[in-house]
Amino acid sequence: MYWDWFSQNKMLIQWISIVSIISFFGSIIIIPKIIINLSSDFFINGKKPRMDDQNLLIRIVFSLIKNALGFLLFLCGIIMLFIPGQGLLTMFLGLVLMDIPGKHRLQLYFLRLRAVQKSLNWIRNKNGAPPFIYND
Repeated sequence: MYWDWFSQNKMLIQWISIVSIISFFGSIIIIPKIIINLSSDFFINGKKPRMDDQNLLIRIVFSLIKNALGFLLFLCGIIMLFIPGQGLLTMFLGLVLMDIPGKHRLQLYFLRLRAVQKSLNWIRNKNGAPPFIYND
């Protein structure tokens, strides 16, 4: 019974496997780089790099790329809840990158999870960056 489903959906299983492998290795490479580059007081001040002196077209393209990357990370995080990978952490970082309504409230929800705080600071400590400062 199950074998029939697998044999009928070989292409779907192949695509799920490819997405799983790419998101797993992508999260290992991209996530630490993003975490290390944030300032230690990012979650208190929410400092964002200012691009006021940049061309309007450059700001729009940068914003589109940043939001697309954030959305992709958030989606991969959801997938990683069911496959190997750092699901919650990937979802959180995708959320940090996106510009969406209610973003701050969702960030606070994730930051209240001790597992997320511990993971973020472990990655920073491993790479010689100071730990994040959180509002408790």
